[in-house]
Amino acid sequence: MSQAVGSDKLNGNKTSSSVEEKLSKAMDMANRAKNQKISEAKKELLDTYHDTQERYEDLKSQATEMIESSRKSVEENVESHPYRFILGAGLLGLAIGFLMSKK
Repeated sequence: MSQAVGSDKLNGNKTSSSVEEKLSKAMDMANRAKNQKISEAKKELLDTYHDTQERYEDLKSQATEMIESSRKSVEENVESHPYRFILGAGLLGLAIGFLMSKK
């Protein structure tokens, strides 16, 4: 009987080490899958970041071009019709002064 109990202990150790090996392998597989998913997410995030950065630069250059074009247009209009802008500025000043005096 003591031999049967001893053999159960040996089988129990084999079973527990087999379970531990399987658990270890499962954990390794899970860690590899997790690391792969993290790597894929990082790559996707970096791609999105670079695409966004390129889009920002494009929009920035377009805005700069539009502002410069508008500035030149206003400058040309002011130079060709200065009295209109002087009159407009004077009327705006009078309107603001009138509104402020009503307080």
